[in-house]
Amino acid sequence: MLNNGDNTFQEIAATISANNAFNEMGMTIGDYDNDGDFDVYSTNISRIEDGISKHNILLKNNWTETNALGFSEIATDSPINVGNSGWDWGTTFFDANNDGFVDLATTNGWNQSWGLDQSKLWLNVDGALFNDISASANFNDTEYAASLCAFDMDRDGDLDLLQTIKISGNGMLPVRLLENNYSSTPNANNYLVVKPRMNGTNHFSIGAVVKITYDNGKTGMRLITGGTSFYGQEPAEAFFGLADNSVVYEIRIEWPDNTVTLVQDVMANQVITITNDNVLTNNDSEFEKVTVYPNPVKHNLKINTNIEIGELQVFNLLGQKILEYSNVREINVSQLNQGIYYLKILNTFGSGSQTIRFIKK
Repeated sequence: MLNNGDNTFQEIAATISANNAFNEMGMTIGDYDNDGDFDVYSTNISRIEDGISKHNILLKNNWTETNALGFSEIATDSPINVGNSGWDWGTTFFDANNDGFVDLATTNGWNQSWGLDQSKLWLNVDGALFNDISASANFNDTEYAASLCAFDMDRDGDLDLLQTIKISGNGMLPVRLLENNYSSTPNANNYLVVKPRMNGTNHFSIGAVVKITYDNGKTGMRLITGGTSFYGQEPAEAFFGLADNSVVYEIRIEWPDNTVTLVQDVMANQVITITNDNVLTNNDSEFEKVTVYPNPVKHNLKINTNIEIGELQVFNLLGQKILEYSNVREINVSQLNQGIYYLKILNTFGSGSQTIRFIKK
């Protein structure tokens, strides 16, 4: 259903090749090939029914390549091969080894008359193929499961899995918590967690898109959702694997209200919270030209602009406001530690703002 932006929706599934009529149950959304658009994976019951081979579906989004909304179903294509895995339920895209590409897991099972279906974990190799590593990763149980969610349970820098169980071979077994041991391996890849937060009723920023750029143009993107998998919900945060990169050049948050926040030069291996009133980039036409000098600066930073300045706010790399001034065009920053900061300039009416990066030396 396409949101028309006027409180109405338009049915377009058939025209964009997203109208598979299988036995869809679980669903996860992620950019598995890092091409800048969201792909969709949905679990099914893998079987022949009415002469039709039904299976899990992976809808590859073709927006980036064609500039038109449309999908290609590729789950059973080689070398993707994530289509046939049994009676599937919960599923999640998550970066299991922090290499920058989201991997894919599903939890399976029904009664024994159907057979002993195993849970599956496919490792994403550079967005081009998926390798089945279920056995070697110890994620090949045969429980009758339901939901599957990924989150960093112990904040050690890798994503763990929570699996809900309906019926176990040993009786009722409500949940299984599977700890990811990747972060304890030698030379483990780096990561970054971004927690977008909004003022008002949508505090957890459901619907926000978080994008990062690092390592000479490499990108990643995550969608903050209110529900995923099968009767599941993951934390309202974006977890990114960074391979061996130690700095993210830019974080871009596209908020549900269509505003945008940019934060640059963020160190890896941390959890950063960014609110929608911090470091807001607003391309208001009133700001024809804003410059700050000297930059880098040691003592006094001067602002040259054509507008009447209402407030000046200084933020650190964590998006925390650390200094604030009113009705001035020069500020003393000598008390700041050396590093990168952001100066947010607001006009006297509070209707426009612009953010400029400066370096304290």
